Amino acid sequence: MRIYLNVPYEEKELAKQRGCWWDDYKRQWFIENPTNIGLFMKWMPEHLLTPTKSKFIKHTKFVNNKISKDQLKRQKELRRKKTRR
Repeated sequence: MRIYLNVPYEEKELAKQRGCWWDDYKRQWFIENPTNIGLFMKWMPEHLLTPTKSKFIKHTKFVNNKISKDQLKRQKELRRKKTRR
């Protein structure tokens, strides 16, 4: 699972050293399955540090595979639109 981070340009070398990867499509740094999440906490997006109830519920539904067919269809349509650009 990718976690996208808010890494300032000045700290890109430090991010590389700690194991971050650059996503050219999103133009953002990310980590995948980190063993020590503490190294990346200063770059974590605000919504991951203090999730709202609605985002937590959406994430829980997705993790538990209880996502509705309508929601899945909407997500697929959004992905298609993003790749067409």
